[in-house]
Amino acid sequence: MYFTEIFGPLKWHILACVVVFYGVPALQYVVPEQYGMAVYLIAGVLAVLVIAATCIILTIREGFKWYYPLIVIFLYVPSMMMYYDSSMLGNVVAYLCLAYVSQGMGFIIGKIIERNR
Repeated sequence: MYFTEIFGPLKWHILACVVVFYGVPALQYVVPEQYGMAVYLIAGVLAVLVIAATCIILTIREGFKWYYPLIVIFLYVPSMMMYYDSSMLGNVVAYLCLAYVSQGMGFIIGKIIERNR
């Protein structure tokens, strides 16, 4: 298998995760200091929404990809070390569980859509 065969369908989903994991927390250096905690809150909520949405959409379109949640976690861990402290380590397990549950939801939604055609 070639790299593009495996990661070709994932490129936009991975890009969305990279923007949320690295771009949004980096805004703390741009916005005024009094909004710093709000940026962390927005980053956390957006991370959950993007992980769930990308997993559901990817599973509906491409089928179950068992390795996509692992890719999401490998993208998240370096950003956690850069922008947060080690107390966010629990999020790794939570995001991994969220990704697999979202893929399960996407699989069920995909089967419902397929049956109704």
